[in-house]
Amino acid sequence: HAISLVGGHIAGANRLSHMVADAIGAQAVVTTATDAQNVMAFDELAARHGWQVDNPQAIKRLNSLLLERKPIGMLCPKAIVDTVYQAREHIHWIDDPETIPDDIQGLVALDCETVKIDDKRPVLRLSTLPLVLGIGCRKGTSAEDIGGAVDALFEVFGLDTSRVQGVAS
Repeated sequence: HAISLVGGHIAGANRLSHMVADAIGAQAVVTTATDAQNVMAFDELAARHGWQVDNPQAIKRLNSLLLERKPIGMLCPKAIVDTVYQAREHIHWIDDPETIPDDIQGLVALDCETVKIDDKRPVLRLSTLPLVLGIGCRKGTSAEDIGGAVDALFEVFGLDTSRVQGVAS
């Protein structure tokens, strides 16, 4: 068995347990409720996309709403909602923080500071962090090949190129 003891979603312990189990032919033992129900927790979503959780005290409440299948609004790129939560009819993409439906019981808001936190509806605030792009290649590699590799990488990991604050080799 490969057992996740501490760090769960945000620190990557659950993902590490699965990787170790796969590598050694063992079974991962992960006991978080979202993993047990095969649902991506919101803090796991943040960790996988390199987002910062600004108010971690809201994680438990939003993940509970997720497990209870209560209506949750997500103010983030639509592609993420469509890809990660496509089979979850209670997860709703919201493109305008001014038009949140009344039946929404919780919100996950990425880089959206206009949403007010109140007692009526918990909000999990996430923010993108700047990235530094590391480039390494063989002599003679074309700029087009490098650009294509960077684009593919950003596509695979769902990253936004506007987050790149520097490039290093």
